[in-house]
Amino acid sequence: MADPDDQGVYCGEDQETVISLVFNELRMEGSLPWEVILLSNLEVLNLDRNKLSGPIPSRMSELTRLSYFWTRRNKFRVFSCYQFHRFRGKPSDRDSSLQLGDDDALTCGCQS
Repeated sequence: MADPDDQGVYCGEDQETVISLVFNELRMEGSLPWEVILLSNLEVLNLDRNKLSGPIPSRMSELTRLSYFWTRRNKFRVFSCYQFHRFRGKPSDRDSSLQLGDDDALTCGCQS
């Protein structure tokens, strides 16, 4: 597993498969592009402490290898209840460290 604190883009042993994107504290602005879901072997996505906003791509749940997804101190918007509870640390079917910051304005419509 790639280290979620090492800044940069990291590839797997084959040097062709992206497994980690760590871009924290870079003052990046804009939204998270939907194309991130094309990185099917992604294990780490750390975007902490930037100025990103907009929705989190609805198909993020397709990244089944994603174990670290950190977005603290950004301004992402509402997305599906499934993603909300998965990323907020509700019980899931695997052990992971999926974290959205408390300062993100995220909610869902269900009562669970």
